[in-house]
Amino acid sequence: MFCTFKDPKNVYELFKFISQFETNIILECGEDGMTIFTMSNCHSVFIDVQLPSEYFSAYECQQHTSIGLNLNVLNMVLANCKNASSLNMKKCKDDIIISVESLDYSIRQVNLDKENMEVPELEENCTMTVTPSILMQWKKNVVDFTKSTLCIEPLAQGPLLSSKSDQGMVQMRSFMKYTHYNEPEKITLGNLNINRVFGIGKVSENIEIGYKNDMPLRVQANMGEGTLRVFIAPCIDMEED
Repeated sequence: MFCTFKDPKNVYELFKFISQFETNIILECGEDGMTIFTMSNCHSVFIDVQLPSEYFSAYECQQHTSIGLNLNVLNMVLANCKNASSLNMKKCKDDIIISVESLDYSIRQVNLDKENMEVPELEENCTMTVTPSILMQWKKNVVDFTKSTLCIEPLAQGPLLSSKSDQGMVQMRSFMKYTHYNEPEKITLGNLNINRVFGIGKVSENIEIGYKNDMPLRVQANMGEGTLRVFIAPCIDMEED
């Protein structure tokens, strides 16, 4: 397997984002591109990455291969490519060779157990397009204030965000249009997970949020031809039990 990435900075931000939830991942490489599917240690966050061959400026993989990587090691290398003009990756026996302009790094593969998992396609009750600045407003004004769970209630005129803790309560109304709206119910999410996911704007400015009632929240970053989908399991609303 050999590939040249179009946007080295995007690759760095992508793997840095994933490493918040899991440090060991498997790259599944085939003729049509790469895929990553992993979950957080607590199994409350699932991450699905699709990088088709069009995501790369050059891509070659004659037979399917699985590559186990430690993201702590990989990100140390990729940190040097944020402003680089070229980034190549090549599988060579038990090592992965990463070339950042004039630097060549050799990373030893890690042996990981493969789990055959996938996220089924669902007909969502609510979808909306948001910007990184909107997510940062939600994080700063709501999530960071209470440091507690976040409730998103998709009202007809726009989502209502609320959160409360022992130190207080906050509500924030966002007047925005939905791309799909069909009797969505409110959803409650854990503070730590949503706090991390709201930083997805560093991966892409093209972000979509959606979910089916009683199912995980989907936060998706579209990276040109590639996609990063994050699924966050909802919390149980104790007040309604």
